[in-house]
Amino acid sequence: MSRKTEYKTKQKEALLNYIRSRGHDHLTASDIHEYLTGQGFSIGLTTVYRNLDKLVAEGTVTRYSISDNVPACYEYTGAENGHDETCMHCICIGCGRVMHVHCHEMEHMKQHMEERHSFFLIPQRTLFYGFCEECGKTRTG
Repeated sequence: MSRKTEYKTKQKEALLNYIRSRGHDHLTASDIHEYLTGQGFSIGLTTVYRNLDKLVAEGTVTRYSISDNVPACYEYTGAENGHDETCMHCICIGCGRVMHVHCHEMEHMKQHMEERHSFFLIPQRTLFYGFCEECGKTRTG
């Protein structure tokens, strides 16, 4: 194995280990890049994206892209993660915060939409708009 191949493998392994350690957290490529460089890895943002694309293609990581105005985020969804809940996204119209909601009830809603309305939701792009807890407090006085 060449040194260059070994180096890239270590980068990909470190990236995967970090995403895996974060469980259901949704991380942007910038989040991952910042963490890895902070840990002393010499890795460019382009390399992070390239490795994420490979992990998505392998089915180890899921890419969520909810809108053109919000950076894509990534979540570890490997087989041993036990992740079987649908993830939906909530956007606060007060502060713009994006919340990623893992809840078995979302799977029921997805199923309901398919069976009763012949409409097939794409969880990675499904958005709910409303107010987060903090903005809801100030809104109701």
